[in-house]
Amino acid sequence: MLVSLGFPAFTVEDFHDTFMEVVEKVEQQIPVEDLLATFRDQGLSDYLVVYLRLLTSGYLQQNQDFFVNFIESYASVKEFCGHEVEPMARESDHIHIIALTSSLNVGVRVEYMDRAGSEKSTTMTFLKAQSQRCSCCIDQDTMTYCTNE
Repeated sequence: MLVSLGFPAFTVEDFHDTFMEVVEKVEQQIPVEDLLATFRDQGLSDYLVVYLRLLTSGYLQQNQDFFVNFIESYASVKEFCGHEVEPMARESDHIHIIALTSSLNVGVRVEYMDRAGSEKSTTMTFLKAQSQRCSCCIDQDTMTYCTNE
């Protein structure tokens, strides 16, 4: 899918292979400590984030007729992806989460923590689509998101 959208094959394959290596570790049910060490490795973590950003961008572009209605300040979904989805160090919002969870066909629960002083978090649940999914995924994971405010 990503190559057909104009992403270089060698780049996509490299990120995909790294991502699949981690998926295989999850399928092998490696100890949580080992998985955390994988995620804490900055270089490896960046590879995973880049691949997930590419998947998100690809899904948004493939479904641009739907998502164009939710994009402000950009002339096209492709332009939005180039500025807000693909670059590192950009925050993700609802549209990103919806595209990523739809692309991977998984559900997630996001715990939003505002650093403005409250100890409570806001929970947002994004359900997975009702279709076949990969065997490595569980029904729902939790992601914690903190603002710098």
